[in-house]
Amino acid sequence: MAEQTGRDLDGLLELPEVRQEILYIFDWFCQARGSEALTYQEIKAWDSLTGHGITSEETQALMTLDCDLLTSQADG
Repeated sequence: MAEQTGRDLDGLLELPEVRQEILYIFDWFCQARGSEALTYQEIKAWDSLTGHGITSEETQALMTLDCDLLTSQADG
């Protein structure tokens, strides 16, 4: 693995520390996202179905997570 990536396996498995108070955003992301990129319409429909009352800041966080996921998938 280290020869292919230039990084050892231990470094690849380290996850950044996430503050507990924002973990719900990742949970929402997992609930709202299907197999394709998120859209604002999908977030609105998901919010309507779940009744979470998502804010514009939370919506932007979901879109940012989705963009980061798509970028990491494209980078391989």
